Amino acid sequence: MRRLLIAAIAFLSTGLAWYMPGHTAEPEITLRIVGGLAGQPVYTAKEAPFWQSRIVAATGGRLKGEISAFDRSGIRPEEMMKLIHLGAMPFGTVQFASVSLFEPMLLGYDLPGLNPDFASLRARAAAFRATIETRLRTQYDIELLAVYTYPAQVMFCAEPFADLSQLAGRRIRASSAAMSHMVEALGALPVRVPFAHIVDSVRRRVVDCVVTGAMSGNILGLHRVTTHISPIAFTFGPMAFVANGTAWRKLPKDLQDIVRAELTKLEAEIWDQSEHDTRDGLACNIGQRSCVAGDRGTMKLVSASATDERRMQDILRDVILPDWIARCGEPCRSAWNETLGVELHMSIP
Repeated sequence: MRRLLIAAIAFLSTGLAWYMPGHTAEPEITLRIVGGLAGQPVYTAKEAPFWQSRIVAATGGRLKGEISAFDRSGIRPEEMMKLIHLGAMPFGTVQFASVSLFEPMLLGYDLPGLNPDFASLRARAAAFRATIETRLRTQYDIELLAVYTYPAQVMFCAEPFADLSQLAGRRIRASSAAMSHMVEALGALPVRVPFAHIVDSVRRRVVDCVVTGAMSGNILGLHRVTTHISPIAFTFGPMAFVANGTAWRKLPKDLQDIVRAELTKLEAEIWDQSEHDTRDGLACNIGQRSCVAGDRGTMKLVSASATDERRMQDILRDVILPDWIARCGEPCRSAWNETLGVELHMSIP
């Protein structure tokens, strides 16, 4: 915590920089921004260009962003929201799974097994958005400006499997506490492995299987060290672009309006790209000719069965939801029962 406080003091004066160029009538504002994962299309094709050029054009040069990827900034992902709350990082992208240990409510619309496809995720994210917005604003003075998602998180394995029952006993890389409970419910052993070390962990047999994005796995080279892939979406990797409340309120109202409007467009684009990348990632890993952005692999696609889908739903109801409520408490129970529980006819007593 002492290190975070020192960082906060260092960044508070630099996160929102104002200066008067010699030939403009209004001050130019530079926002210091921490984005998502450097090697992912969401960052390289969407986030970085948005802040480096698109927002400049939209504001007539009054606003620009200096963005860096969090995995190249020396920041641990679980620290991002605390740093934004402190003002050390006034603007940034927060991965919900990374901060779920101290703020589990953020994962409420993307719990493992909840969303079988993008259409479901879109609907449930929209239904739960106001809950997240209120939570961030009232508890942390953080302004929610956009909700993004990474592509579907699917299962890669180094040995054959025909259905989820055959994963029992395997060591599976899981990226969150909720995913670890899903893995345990499947009879497997969850292992926490940093994203950058996934391929090496498979090679060294530290893990037998990996849950990650279909395209991000391809970019890492997972298709070269694993043989079978399931299209079942375990989760989707939700994240949000947020602002420290004080830093946000310092922006002139007209610039706030422009930023919100442009981020709404960016949000839609990232969702569309993540859906496309899920399809393309699967196509590339199994070597289909439709593969566009990745390397063609020779993996075998393990088709999802109705039995697997029912098992995922049973685990959601009997394991994931009770564990989520145990960690999150009454605020999550109320939020779920008033939103998603109504839609799914799955209230939590």
